[in-house]
Amino acid sequence: MSPRFIPRPSSGGTPDPDAAPLAVPAVVVATIMLLGMPAAVLVLLPAWARDYGAGLVYPAVLIYAGLAVRLLWWGVAILRTRVAETEE
Repeated sequence: MSPRFIPRPSSGGTPDPDAAPLAVPAVVVATIMLLGMPAAVLVLLPAWARDYGAGLVYPAVLIYAGLAVRLLWWGVAILRTRVAETEE
């Protein structure tokens, strides 16, 4: 892939304004992911660990949780930026 097609990160660490319409769906999806996780961990995780091996299941749960938290963090950052721009 040519470097000219790779989008450059915005300067100053500010979120990309073109991604603003995705902020609310990102927060909703991340919240659903995080709310459903305790039920899966308490009910399904022991069976999955027994069937597929703890070495695969527990790191997968950590990755899943990390992605959900990062998605929530990103969505909230976009929303906060949008709110700060409307207040100015």
